Order: sequence, then structure tokens, then C-alpha cells
Amino acid sequence: MTAIRPFQCYYASPDLAHDVACPAYDAMTPGQRHEFALANPLNYLNVMRSTEEYPEEQRPPFDENLQRNSEKLQQLIRNRVFVFNDRPGVYIYRLSKGDHEQTGLIAEIPVDEFDCGGIKKHEHTRRDKEDVLIRYRDEVRASSTPISLTYPSDPTVGEVVARAKEKQPLIDFTSDDGVHQTIWFLGDPEEIRRLQQAFGQHQALYLTDGHHRTAVCQKWAAKRRSENPNHTGDEPYNFVLTAMFPDDQMRILEYNRLVHDLGGLSQDELLARISEYFTVEPLNVVAADEARPQERHQFSMYIGSKWYALTAPDGLVPEEDPVRCLDVCLLQDYILGPILGIEDPRGDPRIDYVPGAFGLDEIERRVFGGWAVGFACYPTSVKELMAIADAGEVMPPKSTWFDPKVRSGLLVRLR
Repeated sequence: MTAIRPFQCYYASPDLAHDVACPAYDAMTPGQRHEFALANPLNYLNVMRSTEEYPEEQRPPFDENLQRNSEKLQQLIRNRVFVFNDRPGVYIYRLSKGDHEQTGLIAEIPVDEFDCGGIKKHEHTRRDKEDVLIRYRDEVRASSTPISLTYPSDPTVGEVVARAKEKQPLIDFTSDDGVHQTIWFLGDPEEIRRLQQAFGQHQALYLTDGHHRTAVCQKWAAKRRSENPNHTGDEPYNFVLTAMFPDDQMRILEYNRLVHDLGGLSQDELLARISEYFTVEPLNVVAADEARPQERHQFSMYIGSKWYALTAPDGLVPEEDPVRCLDVCLLQDYILGPILGIEDPRGDPRIDYVPGAFGLDEIERRVFGGWAVGFACYPTSVKELMAIADAGEVMPPKSTWFDPKVRSGLLVRLR
């Protein structure tokens, strides 16, 4: 079961929300984040600065940078860029772009649910990254990016959400990337009780984005508990800010691959080696996105200014294995590893990743700029993600790109 609870928080002043909401953090390079923060002093990105973003000659010491982040948040609060809502409640959060729309619920859940398996995961995390985020939490003491979860679509939750959306929104704006973002406050105790009962019937929820932040919340809660001899379990550090979306509204885009060189092979040799496993056919396309794979177990490859379709034959895919049947695993197991020599997809500098949101023309641009070959994948599905989490397995790195992403800075919970 999942126990959700209402909470108090700061929210971005409605007339400034567009300026405050962060762009998708992972979609920007450190240098781009630095330039964006300088150009947008009200943006919450200024509270999330990392030392690597600064030009080397301007780079502050780690502890000094954390103090700057903390001071920036307090300055934004003093200047009423944020408004405090002392009424406990939950928030309805809708993201829409083009013909896609998803509406979730922002609420707190006990950190213990991550410890006991009530929230299922599908990725490993890096200890060094966790340590940095824990130090950030110690200094800044703010949660602003809800951990994203999905759950099997629930009619009761849908009904409560629909009623909340009939009222005047608290925040309503369109970000520069074209995502229309709307937030409603729900403080009615009876409606919240209905939500709590509905989520109490779910055996588990699934983590979609925020594995490192989840690990940090777990470790930080354990640290604070050990430091507090009067710990009761009701302290804010015992709860995690989450955004929960129904599974039938989630959209996963592909994560494409680039390889810097062919490992000594010629283009003809590469095509011949790939043909040992896949059917290889040239594609006649005008625009890059016309080469996008149309079904599972099909890839598109860009090399030598040409696109090719690579299709796995019957019998190649181990469908009984929830991990090995993923397209990103097929690509790794049959092409990237044995043919191109990419044995460590997490750390090999010869490989890079391109989110599907960037389009296939980004692959063409990068190959034209010096990379040897690009591979476009078919997106991993929410069903595949759930099957892997249910089996207690983990996905390879860069398997999913959820789009649109929950933004930082719209709701801020101080701890």
C-alpha cells in the first residue's frame, strides 16, 4: 500500500512561475546551465548550481557554492518570488504539449516505502553522486523536484483529479519549450481521504525518474534519525515529495546512441558484421525523423550520410527475459559490444547518448560533426519498465527518457 499525505510548502508566485520554473536539467550541458542561470536570475536553477557549471577560472569551492545556493533560495523567498501556503494539501499537476497530456498528483509519501519495496526501482545509482546530493540537502534543506512515480490507472483517483481541475488553477503558464504547465491546489480533507484510500489499495508504485534523489532521501532520513534522540517519525525528513502519474498517461521517448569511431572497421565491414544478426535495408528519407523505428526490435542506423533500417529476425530476441529483450540490450549485446567494442556503456568515452526529444536530426548533426555512427532505438514502454521492476531487475543505463518532465522550483518544501 502507498500512504500519501498532504503537506505545506512554498509555491512560485503565479505571475512569476514562468521565470522561476527550471528547464529540464538533464537536457542542458553544464555550460548551458551556467549561461541560463546568469540570464535568468529568478530561475530556480540558481538554487541548484553545481561547481562544474562555472568556467574554471570562476569556479567556487564546493562548500562555498552550496552556501550560495542556500542564500539564493532565501533571497527568492524574501523577495516574495515564492508564496507560503500554510494550509496542508496536495497538488494536481498537468503537463501538456501537442497532442500529449498527463496529469499527476504531488504529495508526500513516507521514505520507508522506498526502504521496504513499496516503491519499485529499475536503475542502479552512483555513490559519488549521492554523496554530493546529500551535502546539498544538508546545506540548502529544500526539496523542489518531486520524485516521479507511476501507478496503474485508478478510476477513483481520476475522479478526484477531474473535480479538482474544474476549479481555478493556482499556477498556469507555458514554458519556453512549449510545455503547458498547470497546478491546482487540493485542500479538501474529504477528497484527500478518497485519494489516500485509493492509493492504499495499490501494492506498489513504480519509480520512473529520480533514482539518485530517492537514494539521497533514504540516506538523509537515516542520518537525521540518528542525530535526533527525540525522533518520532512525523518529522519532515521522514517524507519524500513525489509526483505520481497514471501509467496510461506516461510517455517514454527513446534514448539514442552515438559511437565515436568504428573500432578499426570500415563502413562496409560494419554493415557486413551487423548483417550477420539483423536484416539491413537502406532507407530513402528526406527528413531525419522519417527514419524513426516503427516497432520493437527495429533500429535505424546513420552512417556515411545514409540511414539504414536494422530489423531483428524471429528467434533472436529472448522474450522471456524482461531485461535482455529490451531493444537497448539487443543493441548492446549484438552490435555495440561484440562489433564496436563498447563493453562498458556506462563509462566508455566512445559512446554518447541523445534523448529522443532532440530528434533524429541531432544524430545527423553529431555524425556530421565527427562521430562515426548513430543508432536510433524504439522507445522502452511503461509495461517493460514495470516488468523489470517487478522482477527485481535493473535496466541498462540510458534506457528511458520520460517526456515531458516534472520541473523544479514550482513547489518548494523546506526541511
